[in-house]
Amino acid sequence: MGRFLKRLGLRASISMRLYAHDHALGILFVNQETPCLWHPEQVEFVQRTAQLIAYALENKRLLDESAKQVRIRRALENAARLITSAIEPAGALNAIADEL
Repeated sequence: MGRFLKRLGLRASISMRLYAHDHALGILFVNQETPCLWHPEQVEFVQRTAQLIAYALENKRLLDESAKQVRIRRALENAARLITSAIEPAGALNAIADEL
């Protein structure tokens, strides 16, 4: 990794794993072009930032999953409504296919 960073002109790097509820989500890299030793406050800031990013990513995943479940539930409710309101079964099946 060191040679790769040098080729990019980076002389200092710190990385933090992104975890939310024991799920690995990725890695946050912070780099700079001048050499430095990271101060404890800087490391703590990167750690906290990584944690916030991880929770934001996990919340986005959960919101997407929730929205998907709502879409499925609505489609099923519409299908049930069409089935119970249809006089002709073939018409109900066509209407359900159109909904999905």
